[in-house]
This record gives sequence, structure tokens and C-alpha cells, in this order.
Amino acid sequence: MGLKDKFKLNDKTLKQDKKEEKPLIVSIDSNKENESKKSSLGMILFALIMGFIVGVVVWSIFRLSLVLTDLIWETTFTLANFYWMPLIICVVGGICIGLFTKYYGNNLHTINEIVEIVETKGEFKYDNLFRAVIAFLLPIIFGGSIGPEAGLTGIVVDLCTRLNNALKKAGIRIINLPEITVSAAVSSIFGTPIIGMVSGVSGVFYRDTNEELYNEYNPKEYTFRKEVKFILYTASALGSFGAFILLNSIFPGGMGLPRFTAITLQLSDVLWIIPCLIIGYIGGLLFHFGEYAFSNLSDKLKDYTVLKPVIAGIILGILGSILPLVLFSGESNSFILMDNWQGMAVIILIAIGLIKCILTPLCLNFGWKGGHFFPCIFAGIALGYGIALFSGIDPMFCVSITTAATLASIQRRPLLVLALLFLCFPISSIIWLGIACLIASALPIPKKWISENYS
Repeated sequence: MGLKDKFKLNDKTLKQDKKEEKPLIVSIDSNKENESKKSSLGMILFALIMGFIVGVVVWSIFRLSLVLTDLIWETTFTLANFYWMPLIICVVGGICIGLFTKYYGNNLHTINEIVEIVETKGEFKYDNLFRAVIAFLLPIIFGGSIGPEAGLTGIVVDLCTRLNNALKKAGIRIINLPEITVSAAVSSIFGTPIIGMVSGVSGVFYRDTNEELYNEYNPKEYTFRKEVKFILYTASALGSFGAFILLNSIFPGGMGLPRFTAITLQLSDVLWIIPCLIIGYIGGLLFHFGEYAFSNLSDKLKDYTVLKPVIAGIILGILGSILPLVLFSGESNSFILMDNWQGMAVIILIAIGLIKCILTPLCLNFGWKGGHFFPCIFAGIALGYGIALFSGIDPMFCVSITTAATLASIQRRPLLVLALLFLCFPISSIIWLGIACLIASALPIPKKWISENYS
């Protein structure tokens, strides 16, 4: 299915009324040198400011989710602390998600879909932003094995699309505002400007196999070269990352993955890269199989709007009661693993990683909508510590390879995965990370298992 069919873009939508408007900020490609210099500075400054605002919005929404999560889980365990409490909370969460979806709908999109819609239509907007915020919060606060990146990106780009439309009505035209905010949003969500710098350039979050297709169906009057886009994406990414760092320094505690130390490896231990790659690849296979199987099952149960998230809640709650670390997106639990992995059993660490790889597609397809990046990174970390405990070699080497292999076999985009891994690993590990990303992304996955979101 092409983009035009996927997003239901008819000729009337694509051939929008192009009135002669002078944009507030014009392209850097202007032929007039003076105008070009002024425009360049204005665009970069605007991108920085918008990035900062996006960072504040993302930080605020995520902090709200943390407060609500603590309220539900800490209050519940304070009142009645017993073994199967996660099952009760997750089932209640499934009921809430199901009822909300039944009466109000739930059309949260993945980051891949958001980027494609913005590139194709020039904007992204939910029918009801307030409902989108609730749809984002429910699976997060009830312990879903999903990440916050998809919901937060959609909410932020929606806000900026509405701002862009309001400015247009006032006679002020800002070019590529929704696209710029995608870069800012992912930078603040993932906590690094690197991913924002590369995410906005075609072919990173999605495969831009036919650039002419995007240009043909692009209704925007003013467009940028890729080099110019990269400058703006970088500016917005740095602005949002700066806001994130500033707010975290003022209000400590928040989202973020642990930072691992450099690899210290003996030459004789290099062969352990093979089992690390294999276990990460198995995690990727489990994820793709789960995506395929649960997607088909979800289609068969499409009329059971409430039942599907309840089923997911039951499974999530049972496994979460036995292995609590499989709950939530995995950011906070990664710190727990870092501090306690040596006191855990190898089989437990491997089980946590593999179960996480199957739980996330279950949640995503059964109504607990969100992202998959953070849970899959956590799965790779757990698998790495399991191999390290079994082998006795440098844990940083094992964790680096398994995390890269798990995420690369799922996402199938080595550049994107490498950028994401700098969330956790130092630049000195780039060679090993790069090798693992290239190998794992090239390993075969049955074609029928691969969703269009990961192809």
C-alpha cells in the first residue's frame, strides 16, 4: 500500500490552495545573498526556540506520567502489599484502556507513521488532543511494557501543527514547523541531540525508497534541501535537549537510561561476540513473531474492544507478578539491573530479556499503545547481563553487543540504532556497537513476520 492510499490522500487534499503568501521565514536556498543570510539566522534561531519549547512540553508531560504512576503503584502497595498486586493493577489498567477506547477511540500513531504523515501531508493532528494525552498516559501509568516516545512525539507535533495553522490564519507562514518539531521531540524524549539530528533526514525512521513519491504528494509550497533540513533539525534538537537538561537539573529525577562505562575486553574473549549476537537476534525474532502473531489475533478480535486490553493486562500482570522487571518501559528498571545483576540467576536475566521482547508487541497490538524502543533496549541490557554472568567476561562488552543486536534485528536500521545506543554507551564503544548493528540488521527475519513499521 502506497503512502497516498495509506493516509487516504486524495487529489483534492494534495492539491491544496496555494495562495501567494510571503513566508515569515524563507528558504536558505534564496538567490539573494543578503536575504539568504538574514533568513538563515532567523530560521536557526526559530528552530532553537521551538526546540526549547518542545523540550519543556515533553518534559512536563512525562513528569506528569511519573507522578501518576507513583500515585497508582505506591499508594496501592502501601494499602495492600501482596504478591499478585501487579495482576490486579494491570487488569484494572486493561479495563480502563478498553473502556476508553470503546467510547472515545484510540488512534495513537507510531513515530514511523507520524514522520510519514508529516512528510506527506505537511502536518500531523489528532482529532482530539486531550483524548490523545489520556490515551498516551493510561498504558504508561498502569505498567505497560511500552515506551513513551510514540505518544509524546504525536502530542508535540500535533501542538505545533495547531500553532502553525493558527499562524497561517493570522497571515504568518512558518515553513516546515511540524517537521522541525519531530526532530526536537525525539531529541528530548530520548535524551540526546544525536537522534534528533539524524531522525528528521529522510530514510532514518522510515525507509525513503522513493523520494519522488514524497515530493509528488507534498502539498507544501516551500521545501528545503536535505542539507538545510539537517541544519534546522540540529538546531531544534539542541534547543530541546537544552531544555531537558535545564529542567532535569532544577527538578532532579526523570526519564533516562543508565550510562554504561567503556569496554575493557581481553583478546581471548572476543569470540563471545557470537553468543551475544545470537541471543540478541533471538530477542529480535521473538519481537517480530509477536508482532505478526498478535497483530493477526488482534484483527480476529477487532470487535472485542474492551476484551483485548484486558487480556493483555492479565498476561502482563501475571508475568509482572513473577518477574516485576518486565513491567513498564524499562528505563528505571535498567538502573535496577545495573545495580543488582550479579546477585541474580542467569536464567532469570535471560528470561526477563526474552519475555520483554514478546510482551511489548502484545501490548502494542492489544490496545496498550506506545513505543518499542525503550523496552527493547532494556531487553538487550538484561540479555547482556545474563551472558556476562554466565561467561565471566566484561559485562559492558556483553551488554553492548546484545543491546545493539536486539534493537538492530527489530528496527533493521543500523544508523538509527547506533544513534539510539549513544543514550547508554560511550563513543569509545562505537566499533563494537557498529559491528553488532550491521550484522544483526542483516540477519534474516521471515518476511511475513515483518511489520511495515519495521521494514
